Amino acid sequence: MRKALARKIAPSRELRLPVEFDKLPQQTDFVYDWETRLRAYGGGLNNGKTTGGSAIAYWCSVMFPQNRGLIARWDGKELRQTTIAQFLSLVPPETIETHNSQLGLIRFKREFGGSEILYSDLKETRYLKNMDLGWFWIDQAEEIDEERFTLLLSRLRKQTPLYDEAGNQWATAPTYGILTFNPEGSDHFLYKFFHPNSKDKLKDAKLYMASTYDALAVGIASQEYVDTMLSVFPEQARKRYLDGAWDIFEGRVLPAFDPTVHGLDTFAIQPWHKLYESIDHGSVNPTAVGWWIWTEPCAFCGQPTRVLVDEHYEGGGKGVAYHAAIVKTKRSQLPVKAEVTYLDNQCWAMNQSKGQVTSSIHLEYVNEGIHPVPAPKDWDVGFSRITRALQPCPLAKHPVTGVIGAPHLFYLKHCRHFESEAVGYRWRKRAQSARRNAFDEPQDYKDHHMDEWFYLETANPQAAQAPTPPEDRNPLRLLEEARKKYNPLGEDRPVGSWMSV
Repeated sequence: MRKALARKIAPSRELRLPVEFDKLPQQTDFVYDWETRLRAYGGGLNNGKTTGGSAIAYWCSVMFPQNRGLIARWDGKELRQTTIAQFLSLVPPETIETHNSQLGLIRFKREFGGSEILYSDLKETRYLKNMDLGWFWIDQAEEIDEERFTLLLSRLRKQTPLYDEAGNQWATAPTYGILTFNPEGSDHFLYKFFHPNSKDKLKDAKLYMASTYDALAVGIASQEYVDTMLSVFPEQARKRYLDGAWDIFEGRVLPAFDPTVHGLDTFAIQPWHKLYESIDHGSVNPTAVGWWIWTEPCAFCGQPTRVLVDEHYEGGGKGVAYHAAIVKTKRSQLPVKAEVTYLDNQCWAMNQSKGQVTSSIHLEYVNEGIHPVPAPKDWDVGFSRITRALQPCPLAKHPVTGVIGAPHLFYLKHCRHFESEAVGYRWRKRAQSARRNAFDEPQDYKDHHMDEWFYLETANPQAAQAPTPPEDRNPLRLLEEARKKYNPLGEDRPVGSWMSV
């Protein structure tokens, strides 16, 4: 139905805006894809994102009479000064009946559909809960969270009838969610719901990407603009804001963490390896558990190689008994036993009420057969050890390929929650007026695996000890060694011949 309707109502060239949408293929496809309900356009700066979003907002208003849409962004000031300003610069002024900037309302003239567009920031969401929308457009969508996006999805419920020339209703206007953005990381909802490589991609969503260099090639961006950006942006900013790379963004706590370097498909656990458990328990937030293998120390730097071989990550307010049962099941599936289980030392607080009895999270784990020790908490120590382990070591051997020059930190790729948190772990943002030096405190958000990892690194448990190769007792080899060592002229020569040694 949507496909047939989209073909019938797709904007014709007669609904012109003072911009051509046939230069950059990615932008063209994004603007004219009326078959897809949710579409996102991201990538580098100056690749036509806001222009494309403005065109779709305009056409949703004039093609579907009496429609209602929302243009939104996290910050209201930036919304008005950039997004709305560009929208109004493109839309023919003769099509607009009223514009109330105080209310954030644009209404089109009756002969141009009579639709209305609301615009507002997304810091407060209470006003959205009673809103019926035919479409929305979120500009700089990387600035908002998944909760706000899903709330807006729930508002796409306006039934806008479409009538033929005889006044008969022949269809209901389709609803659309439009997002324009700069990539923020693979832990963001934009990647989760739109990227084709995400297992959680929404089936009615499509992603379009174009870099600044793509825009330069077709004349949308100028060479002067690109040269200026290259002169002022550091390398990571260039990758994000010009190339449109997903996992290069300002503020990463662990910029050296790279899934292509540190992720493993397989890892052979040896009988002498040390296995450690680390638990960050959450009563409401997710409980994260990591099972870490520590190998023997490196001959060059003394660090053991650490490999996360399994994980448990689940929220929803599940109790200790639920998580403990999973821990015991995971243990039974590993070939070596856990040496120590570390648990957040705050779990020893006697603040859990069980009727007339006061208990602790720690005691609840003990009652379930899990006997943890309190994890030391020194974030600076853990951070120092982790950043060192992520860097390549000149003489370290890769645990799978055997290539020399590997880091001392790896994880199995099925531990996707760990990967997501490590990639998205960021420094806490402060008010601009208070920002003087580099950030020195990580965010308190999606950091549960990071916490259990830091517990273990701070504890710095005992490394494994590889078994000594058995001594070769071959009689012929021992006789040959004795003959080589025998010196009949030496002062400390034994009595007899070399054969009697």
